[in-house]
Amino acid sequence: MVGARRRKLTNFPDYLLEVDDKYVWVLDAKDPNENITSGRNVEQVYFYAIHPEIRAPWFALCNGKEFICFDISIQQPILHFNLSDIEKYWNELKRLLSSESCAASMPEVKPVPIMKEEFDYSSVKPLKENRKLAVSGEAKQRGQYVAVSMLEVAAATTRQIRLEAVAFPLLLTKEVFTNEASSVGVRYLVSSDLTLSFDKLTKLYQKRWSLEVYHKSLKQNASLEKSPTRTTTTQRNHLFVSLCAYVKLEALKLKTGVVHFTLKSKIYLSALKAAYAEVVKLNPQPLAA
Repeated sequence: MVGARRRKLTNFPDYLLEVDDKYVWVLDAKDPNENITSGRNVEQVYFYAIHPEIRAPWFALCNGKEFICFDISIQQPILHFNLSDIEKYWNELKRLLSSESCAASMPEVKPVPIMKEEFDYSSVKPLKENRKLAVSGEAKQRGQYVAVSMLEVAAATTRQIRLEAVAFPLLLTKEVFTNEASSVGVRYLVSSDLTLSFDKLTKLYQKRWSLEVYHKSLKQNASLEKSPTRTTTTQRNHLFVSLCAYVKLEALKLKTGVVHFTLKSKIYLSALKAAYAEVVKLNPQPLAA
């Protein structure tokens, strides 16, 4: 079934089309060799459409050869044709997806309830200060939401809250901390485990944050995400070298107390100076102004 497994939104659709400041359909472009009629590509765009930040009733895919359109409430496509036949289907396409048609037939898109087994908050995650929540199930049913920053929550305590698109209660805590610049910061954390204490919540979040820092440094400082490789062997080699680079940066961090990003900048600057010095040796004539 399309969209049976909910995934985190890590990417964004190629095109989001709006009518009257509301998203009405999502369009994603694919490679000509990719399947757009079923499988993970359709699931991915379906997930974009039902995401709480988008909530579009229709979504479509195009790979340069075919065009296919779905209604999020229907498993089968509502329109599918080869682009070579677009003239034959133009009126039907316009009837379905023109701004006038969308405005006239725009359904009420309700939040897609997220079941507990599909929603992993047990690892503890942060909430943005403007995220809206209800203080109880009854308040949620009445649509009484407030921004989390407006909720009275004492520091180092926990309380249950309800989020709009989540079908079960969550545990909320407010953590007050001091930044490196000696300024005071506030962080709101949530978990689906209602038995956790404040100390347990914050410790679990710190473990999760350490993993995020690791992945960020591995991608940006060790160039894992900039792999130009195409074959399995060269991809494995690139991954291995990136891991080695990360280990060396971590060893330097433990020795010097300097974070990875600063170390990378210093190494890069030293390399530029060394390269320029070699250029000067090869061409001792000063460059013209």
